[in-house]
Amino acid sequence: MKSASDGSEEQCQKVDAYQKLKKNGAKLCIKKTDVGDYEDVKKTVSEVKEAYGSIYGIIHTAGIA
Repeated sequence: MKSASDGSEEQCQKVDAYQKLKKNGAKLCIKKTDVGDYEDVKKTVSEVKEAYGSIYGIIHTAGIA
C-alpha cells in the first residue's frame, strides 16, 4: 500500500481511488490508446471486451500522469 512518504499526495489519492474500486468488485484495465485514432480505439475496445465481456465505464485521463 502506498503512503504519503512514498509519493505525492496526488499519487496517493490515485492509488487510494484505484484500491477502493477494486475492493468494491470493479475489474480495472489500464490501456494507453490514441483516442484520435479510430483503429486504435477499436482495437482497445475489442481487447477489453474479449478479456472482460462488457464495458461499463471508461475513464479518459489525457494529460494525467
